[in-house]
Amino acid sequence: GSGRADTDWAAAAEALGDEVLAECARWLIFIEGVGDGKGADSREVENKETNGRSEGVCELCFWGENLIGLNRTQVELSVAGRAVYSPHVYGPATDPRMYYFDSAAFPSFPANMPQVWRQHWLEPARQAGATLVVGEWGGRYTGRDRMWGNAMRQMLLDHRLSSFFWALNPNSGDTGGLLKDDWRSPEAEKRALLAPLPSTPTRPLLDGLEAFACPRAGATLQ
Repeated sequence: GSGRADTDWAAAAEALGDEVLAECARWLIFIEGVGDGKGADSREVENKETNGRSEGVCELCFWGENLIGLNRTQVELSVAGRAVYSPHVYGPATDPRMYYFDSAAFPSFPANMPQVWRQHWLEPARQAGATLVVGEWGGRYTGRDRMWGNAMRQMLLDHRLSSFFWALNPNSGDTGGLLKDDWRSPEAEKRALLAPLPSTPTRPLLDGLEAFACPRAGATLQ
């Protein structure tokens, strides 16, 4: 929402989304946040545990995590009800620079994380009345990342949020995958982590379904 053609993510998301909806008006358009506050909004009230940090940019938000700008700018697509805001969220092994991962400064880690998540994406989406799906979260599920992952799962359960876990493939360098390096054996502990979360089996929905063309916007379904 910066108003600059080269940096305005809201305007770019609207243009890209409308291109897709012109081809198939039934599709949902998933829209990531931004990586810091400069391109969205320059205000954020940080957790009280931030050692005196005052309002400012979203310090060290993960790429796609910052939805704070929804308090002043929302994506307006050509078809109503198609926008889904989709933050990406990761733990200490992916980027240990994030100050809220520092257990010396935050002995309560990972209990401090829900407040960070609420500030960065949950409350902005709620206040905007926006649809929210966590588009990526994950990690190697060892050490501090295991603690972080357990807290993230609880956050999803507590707030009844849908999500996508990163990744299936094992060669994702900083997170690993749901499969081991042989590309066949499952990572049992990660599967156990995800087991309590609601999911929709897709195989029964797709088996036997014939391919179909999606009508252009404005066309009448027969």
